[in-house]
Amino acid sequence: MSAVGYLAATLLGLGGVGVGLAGMLGWTWRAALPAVLPLGGIAFEMDPLGGLFVALVAATAVPTSLAGLEYARRDGRGWLVYLGFVGAMIAVPLA
Repeated sequence: MSAVGYLAATLLGLGGVGVGLAGMLGWTWRAALPAVLPLGGIAFEMDPLGGLFVALVAATAVPTSLAGLEYARRDGRGWLVYLGFVGAMIAVPLA
């Protein structure tokens, strides 16, 4: 099961690279979720600079996730935390 988590993180990284490159090329968007957090909610916005950092973080996540597959064979713990960490790191430049 832990290998599936690291493969999911690899796919998340590859998708993040694609979204980041699209953002750098001018594909911008904004998502506002006012009811998620009190006192104003949360908003995500893609712009060219955010796209650059999303692509950098996601490109770094791909080889580290593939390296994590080796650790998954020895110790199956921590994959869910790692998957959440990769998702959060990709979301930070958008917030």
